[in-house]
Amino acid sequence: MQVHQLMTKKVRALAPDDGLAAAFHLLLATGGRHLVVLEDERLVGIVSELDVLRAWARQNARISTVRQVMSGNVHTASPSETLLEIATRFIEERVGCFPVVEGERIVGMVDVDDVISAVAREHFPRPGAAKNAKKKKRSSAAKRPRRR
Repeated sequence: MQVHQLMTKKVRALAPDDGLAAAFHLLLATGGRHLVVLEDERLVGIVSELDVLRAWARQNARISTVRQVMSGNVHTASPSETLLEIATRFIEERVGCFPVVEGERIVGMVDVDDVISAVAREHFPRPGAAKNAKKKKRSSAAKRPRRR
C-alpha cells in the first residue's frame, strides 16, 4: 500500500496572515487536525489544532495570526512512499501529518490516523472478519436464482 491510497485528497489551507479565529473555525468545520499554510500557492508552513489551542490558552494578545503559531519547517511525503516507509517516518520525525507533494504541488495529506487505520486493516483484521465475509458471500449466493 502506498501513501496515495491512504491520503486525504481534500487539503484545507490558510494564508500566513489569516487570524487564529479562521484557523479555529476551519479546524472545527473540517474535523481536521492539521492545516497547511500557503503563500502564493507555495507551502510555507503547517498549523495543528494544538498550535492553535496553545496560542489561545496562553491568552497572549500579541499572537493573532497563523504565521505566529505555524511550523515553518514542513516535512512532506511522496505519494509513492509505502505504508512501512511513512509509518517509520512518523516515528522518526515525530510529526502528526505530512502534506503529500508531487513536485511543488500539494496533492493530499496523510496523518497518523490514516496510517494506523491502514495497518489495522492490512495486518490486524478484526476477529471473525474473514468468517463474516464468507457468510455474506454464501448468503448472497443462496439468494440468487439457480440456472437451469
